[in-house]
Amino acid sequence: MIGDVLGILAVGYILLQIAEHVIFPLVWSFLQRKKGSMSDLSSMIGKAGLVKEWNGLNGKIFIEGGIWSATGKRQFNTGDKVVIESIEGLKMIVSEAIQVEKK
Repeated sequence: MIGDVLGILAVGYILLQIAEHVIFPLVWSFLQRKKGSMSDLSSMIGKAGLVKEWNGLNGKIFIEGGIWSATGKRQFNTGDKVVIESIEGLKMIVSEAIQVEKK
């Protein structure tokens, strides 16, 4: 009787380990593959951001839920909208966002 219980516990433990270390990671990687890459910075080019702080030609902008270092060819004020022109390393190169008037 004790041998049967130990056998069932051993099989259960082995099945749990297989599920935890093989099945769950495979399912997780399959589900993550369908999501867009968070590290694909080139997808941010052309998107608009909001200036959080700026000093001279460098500052911080808020875009897609994060604060990023940025540089531009002119001074910006807090609250200005900017567009990402290019990316160098982890620094966004920005220009002034063009405001389109609604008619």
